[in-house]
Amino acid sequence: GDALDACSIATYVALKCTKYPKFDVLIGESGKFEDFEISGEFSESLQLSVDELPVIITIHKIGDSLCLDCTANEIQCSDASLSIAVDRNGDIYHICKGLTGAMTTDLTPVLSLAMSTASDIINKIDNFFSINNPIFHNDNIYLDEPPIRLGLLA
Repeated sequence: GDALDACSIATYVALKCTKYPKFDVLIGESGKFEDFEISGEFSESLQLSVDELPVIITIHKIGDSLCLDCTANEIQCSDASLSIAVDRNGDIYHICKGLTGAMTTDLTPVLSLAMSTASDIINKIDNFFSINNPIFHNDNIYLDEPPIRLGLLA
């Protein structure tokens, strides 16, 4: 597949795993910011919101067909490509055309494919973390377990 797609998925997963300490803003007698207090308890830490974070889906045009997660040989045969940043709601943040050929004039099937694929990938990641990830269930992080493959596009 495309490195850009893999990087965007890895970024999504990394930010989904990111927690930051709970903090309280302390307001002084003047009503202005004076200081802040940070909690040292992991159980009180907060998770970053990735609700509007897009993933990038690159779609290649090979002849009259659209192809996702292309191999190196398929990319060499590709006439054109579009890398589309899409969030879980199907909102498009960015489109970048690649290669020298022309993409089909009707982009509806290309955009529909990108939106459904992005939604599927994000849902698989979210489901995986809601069920399997100990980071979100307690304070223990199990470092001795082998990595689990998500199987996003396979």
